[in-house]
Amino acid sequence: MEDAELCHGTSGLLHIFGLLATHIDDTRISAACDELATMTLSQFDESHRFGYRTAATNAPLGADVPAFLDGAAGVALALDAYANNGVAAADWDMALLVN
Repeated sequence: MEDAELCHGTSGLLHIFGLLATHIDDTRISAACDELATMTLSQFDESHRFGYRTAATNAPLGADVPAFLDGAAGVALALDAYANNGVAAADWDMALLVN
């Protein structure tokens, strides 16, 4: 995982593990969520326009976008769900077919 994006990054795994944690009572899943949240938050950089930069682009330094799958919006939604015990507000994750 090269970045925090929802599609193939730490926030995507965070959200999947958060959904698992709501159904499976296993402390290893909760610990993985905490670690993934820490990894995601550590990638925040206030010098980027939206705080997170995706590496999944042809641009040499990545792209700084507010997108859902590969930008700051998806990261924010996953972090919000984590802060609410794995529960996504307004079922935004139905678009990912994981809810």
